[in-house]
Amino acid sequence: LLTSCVIVLLFTCFHSRLQEGSRRRTQRTRTPCEIHRDSVPGPRGPRPHVGQYIPACDEDGRYEAMQCHGSSGHCWCVDRNGQEIPGSRSGTGSRPMCE
Repeated sequence: LLTSCVIVLLFTCFHSRLQEGSRRRTQRTRTPCEIHRDSVPGPRGPRPHVGQYIPACDEDGRYEAMQCHGSSGHCWCVDRNGQEIPGSRSGTGSRPMCE
């Protein structure tokens, strides 16, 4: 009985450390796009105001090449730093060709 408890206890400790180690390795630093997106404040908390522009980030945390303002329907192209590319802004309902 004592041996069983020790084995279970050791397995539990090992398993916990394994999970902690894998979490540390997979966590990455937030990107400028993610920081920008997450900093958009809301009127009473973390949710943004209706109609407020919220940056779109891809799965790697980079700015999506095309950004759109949800409420107005306008879209534009941005560079890798999230800066609008001059002359790329579209009219309502149309989308620019972004690379």
